Amino acid sequence: MSMGILKPQEPQGLVLTFLNTLEIERGELVDLITGPRELRSWLDKAGLINDEKSRQWLKSAPVLRVLLLEAHALRKDLIHLVEAFTLTNPISGSALFGLNRVLEASRASTRLVITPEETTLARRDWSSEPLSVLAPIALDAVHLVTNTDSTRTRRCAAPQCIRWFEDTSKGGRRRWCSMRTCGNRAKAAKHRRRLSSNV
Repeated sequence: MSMGILKPQEPQGLVLTFLNTLEIERGELVDLITGPRELRSWLDKAGLINDEKSRQWLKSAPVLRVLLLEAHALRKDLIHLVEAFTLTNPISGSALFGLNRVLEASRASTRLVITPEETTLARRDWSSEPLSVLAPIALDAVHLVTNTDSTRTRRCAAPQCIRWFEDTSKGGRRRWCSMRTCGNRAKAAKHRRRLSSNV
């Protein structure tokens, strides 16, 4: 059993991080979760292996292989969900079905927790089947589409990038997934174009 604090007003990160396991490198689509080992590593880094039952499941090669297929299917559904959300289009029935199927795999309850420092909503999760390991990603997607501004969830503007990000800047004008990579490349390309037009 794991317990987490739900803060719906915070920018959602888990679902976008999960979607960003697909990248473009040198013009080719690259999947960062190609096999069971990569999936287990990603789940661990994301903090989703946090109870003994989950750890036991993820030691099983057959369970991991099935979970890998489920993770790829969920990611595909969530891409459709987030794209529809950002374009304010209707969410497809198949994407909704896939999302809810993963959500239903987890048994959870919530309760209000009041301390001198803050008032929060605590969520208790009980892993009922291996698919429930992916439920926090699906839950984060639900928070994204129900509690955030759709105009602040974006794909990077760089043509060679497909990464998603949440624009938390004050002006809401962020265009790049990262200023250090895509932003700098765009600035350098603009500078080169300016120099070549002056020649």
